[in-house]
Amino acid sequence: MILAYWHWVIFGLAMMAAELMVPGAFFLWVGIAALMLGVTTFIFPFMAVPGQLPLAAIIGRKVMRNLPGRAEPSLLNRRGQQLAGETITLDVPIINGHAHVTVGDSKWHVKGPDLPAGMTVKVVGIEGNMLIVVGQDGSTLNH
Repeated sequence: MILAYWHWVIFGLAMMAAELMVPGAFFLWVGIAALMLGVTTFIFPFMAVPGQLPLAAIIGRKVMRNLPGRAEPSLLNRRGQQLAGETITLDVPIINGHAHVTVGDSKWHVKGPDLPAGMTVKVVGIEGNMLIVVGQDGSTLNH
């Protein structure tokens, strides 16, 4: 079965119109894919549907990969991971490898080497809600 380019264009426009009535971006992407198939079948008019779909998928993948604005996953609600690599000053000494520290408006559990209050430490990781820190001199937890 051969579908003409205008079949795909009409289907794509219908999906985009459906997106206006039922928002959620599902119909939008189906409509864009159908329009891409319309362009593909306009360029290759004698290609049957089994050939049209893989070709459109390959073209779509290349187009989507090169779109600007693709960013790393957001750390918006992952405050601990946002702190990785930051340096903080200890409010209280780390005793037996554990302490609490205030960062911004939050209190965090800290795990690291025994260090005095006022010492600057670097956050090197996070375990649950506990910051793993090392001293500025590179000292690490020994126990």
